[in-house]
Amino acid sequence: MFNKSTTICAWEKPNMSANHGVFHVTFSQFTEKIYVSNIRTPGLVVIDGQTNEYLKIIPFDSQQEIFRSDQLYFLMAETAWNALNRKIYTVTYDPAYLLIIDEDSETCTNKIRLDSGARGISIDEKNGNVFISHYGSGWYGGDNKVSVFDLDNKLIRKIEVGLRPWEMACDQENNRTYISCKGSNLYTPGELWVLDNSTLEVIDKIKIGRRPRGIAINTKMDKLYSTARSDFSTYVFDSNTLDLKTIIENDCDPI
Repeated sequence: MFNKSTTICAWEKPNMSANHGVFHVTFSQFTEKIYVSNIRTPGLVVIDGQTNEYLKIIPFDSQQEIFRSDQLYFLMAETAWNALNRKIYTVTYDPAYLLIIDEDSETCTNKIRLDSGARGISIDEKNGNVFISHYGSGWYGGDNKVSVFDLDNKLIRKIEVGLRPWEMACDQENNRTYISCKGSNLYTPGELWVLDNSTLEVIDKIKIGRRPRGIAINTKMDKLYSTARSDFSTYVFDSNTLDLKTIIENDCDPI
């Protein structure tokens, strides 16, 4: 049983819908700070992981090169901390950018224009690559690519995957990356695509429930989890063989 210890306000505008607020969270093992991306905040919220205090916002765009003051949609997406270079990576999907923050100076040091709206981001610390899923622009998207950048922020590969790729997870034990692909509509099964992290080739694709989203890996128990939002279920796989072990029914809308 888990008990909530505290609630931290990472979104400072009350009475707004979920389409404005918190999208994703990452954690630095070095500074023990928590970094939060909010959908319509052109910056990254910083929270002290020990005291749970809200500290600041790291601005992405002080000169409004990307986000204009009159722009309604900032559309931030996922964020990830990279232990290899102590950088924080964040992607946006309208306009489409990869934004890189230096952890020591807490400033945005690089803005890379992407050719399509991004949703997911995953770090392969073994091979030193950053994976970005291109869902496409707007809420409904329509793209089917994953971009791979190296530690020098150079694009080294674009990989074609299933339609509307969303979230990703890197499996360091098996040297693989998993991508949840929602497919062409809300009523047909989605797919879980599997990449080899060394060759950057697609090695498998697995049918899964409708609108797959979140992915998690339990290395101690050799399990891979993926939620299917419209099926109200979580799929559990053996992370070594990728065999389906069970489907757990959830109450509502697992993401």
